[in-house]
Amino acid sequence: MKAVKELGRMLGAYLKQTFPPNRVVLILTPIVLVPAAAAATGWLATNFPGLPPLDPTQVTVLMGGAVAAVIGLTYKWLSNWGQYEARRAEGRELSELPEARYYEGSAS
Repeated sequence: MKAVKELGRMLGAYLKQTFPPNRVVLILTPIVLVPAAAAATGWLATNFPGLPPLDPTQVTVLMGGAVAAVIGLTYKWLSNWGQYEARRAEGRELSELPEARYYEGSAS
């Protein structure tokens, strides 16, 4: 059992060096995430109870919106990952970043 855990730990470390999370996201987005978003949206648009019947053009527009959302989220994630990598390269840790300031005034 210890040998299996050690092998898993070594394999995990190797994969983390070879395929960091930004590469995994970049590879999986066009291959898996975009088709899955389009398929799930198309299925929900035609099969979800309570929705009015949609023609194929409307379903296609919804699928395009889902694909655009996935691509936008991927871009944002990769952008933030790049900022994290830059901070790490400078030697700055998250604890060294300035604290967030919250507005303490009244909501009205």
